[in-house]
Amino acid sequence: MSTSSSNNASRLLRKSALNATRFSTTKTPWFFAAVCFLWASFLTVTMLSSNEQSLEFNRERMNREIEARVTRELVKREKKLKKKKLLVPSADEEEEEEEEEEEEEEENSGNKNNRERIRKGPLAGAYRSRNRQAAALAAEKSDKNNEKRQFKGPFGRVERLIFEKGQAKKKLELEHLEKERTRRALDAHLEDADEDEEKTPGDTLDVEEKIQEALGGALEREKSHDEEEDEDEKRRRLIEMDGSDSATESEPLTTFPQSIYGQAHLLKDLPGFPEMPPLVLSAVKPKAYLFRNFLSAEECDHLMKLAKAELAPSTVVGAGGTSVPSTIRTSAGMFLRKAADKTLENIEYRIAAASGTPEPNGEGMQILRYDVGQKYDPHFDYFHDAVNPSPKRGGQRMATMLIYLENTKEGGETIFPRGTRAETFDLTEEGNPHEWSECTKHGLPVKSVKGDALLFWSLTDDYKLDMGSLHGACPVVKGQKWTAVKWIRVAKFDGMFTSPLPMPALSRRTEQHGKCVDEWDECAKWAKDGWCEKNKDFMVSNGGARDSKGPACPVSCNVPCPEQ
Repeated sequence: MSTSSSNNASRLLRKSALNATRFSTTKTPWFFAAVCFLWASFLTVTMLSSNEQSLEFNRERMNREIEARVTRELVKREKKLKKKKLLVPSADEEEEEEEEEEEEEEENSGNKNNRERIRKGPLAGAYRSRNRQAAALAAEKSDKNNEKRQFKGPFGRVERLIFEKGQAKKKLELEHLEKERTRRALDAHLEDADEDEEKTPGDTLDVEEKIQEALGGALEREKSHDEEEDEDEKRRRLIEMDGSDSATESEPLTTFPQSIYGQAHLLKDLPGFPEMPPLVLSAVKPKAYLFRNFLSAEECDHLMKLAKAELAPSTVVGAGGTSVPSTIRTSAGMFLRKAADKTLENIEYRIAAASGTPEPNGEGMQILRYDVGQKYDPHFDYFHDAVNPSPKRGGQRMATMLIYLENTKEGGETIFPRGTRAETFDLTEEGNPHEWSECTKHGLPVKSVKGDALLFWSLTDDYKLDMGSLHGACPVVKGQKWTAVKWIRVAKFDGMFTSPLPMPALSRRTEQHGKCVDEWDECAKWAKDGWCEKNKDFMVSNGGARDSKGPACPVSCNVPCPEQ
């Protein structure tokens, strides 16, 4: 028994020793590695902090050195003047000069050693890299800020030119101040020189000539910069003036465009809805908006390509709901199936957003082509029979979106015979067409411009026919006219409703029980882009909303709604 007990004891001792060895070989190295890592991190942080303090100290010392160098340069200039006057310096002055030269050499050598130490330090490369990265980030941030200013508003290019001109002027002003500061310093120094001796004007005159030459060059650059102001910058200035300033004798009176097409001309190169709001073509009788660049050129070409293979003589809707030939409509046309492809689907949803109506309320889009001599006599889009506006078909047509797919060379205008032209409609302004066809002598005409869209309402908010919505297509005189027409019902098209359909509210204020609200989802973005000032008729005037009883974006533009 004693032998077995001793064997067991020795076995246990060996097992415990083995476990201790395993612990020491597996656990202990990790512990020391963690301690070493923490110590190395502490040393790194300490070194970085000390180097930052060293860098700050070096900056301050460099500033002091710069000031000392400026002082020495002024002293050297004084000594040169004395030499020119043939003044013999005293022994004390020679000793002071020698001491100053020795001090300058010592400072230069010390600066050189410091620069070498900084370049050769253990973290010099890291700090130089960090400084370069910081400078790059600062430059990138500045560029981004300039980009935001550049493209912040719809008149981005104009604002950019104004910003660059302001920066150039600031630079010229700084140069001018620097030259003045240098001249004052030199004058003050020369006044302290020996007043009894006759001053030698040569050096002073050279400095004065250089200063005057630099100032003259700065003024010339500023003058040339003003003369190079282009048309976009002038137009931007006119927008800010808003016609409030009177003309001078050398410059004729010019004002911000007051005609609808004069204003539209300013938007010819800008993206259309929803990036920018529409223009109010007519506030009442009819209620109509003009959307510039509603479709891109590629979208217009795509719709014409879809239609060309199936064009046929146009028809009108008969009393029984069927299509019948007509002598008042002589164009060729065809209907596109809703959401026939992705491009068409995107356009249909864009029309719904612009009109403020659900997309299912829209009928299938019709593409029309008018050749020379073809036209569409004045008519209403509102139905006068009982079958077409029935609840099962979605009720009456309440609005129409008419999109122009091609520029018509002459004629082919859309005309509202009962519409009223504003007093400013035919003003002589850039971009305002002055050659209308004979068909447009009376009423409110709309030019066929590729990508533009015309949105007007046939019904008022009380479900009554708007007599001002009578419209027609003038005969084409030259070229062709291509249009895409979208009719919008009061409810889902062919929704198979069984009860009478109420007219939907034209204003969100009606839905919100008179609360003052923005009428468009895009109002906040438009206000941020500056449209509250650039498109007042739509954004803040009472004719902007769809019911023409308030502004389109009162909340975003911070203007009150009219009292109910």
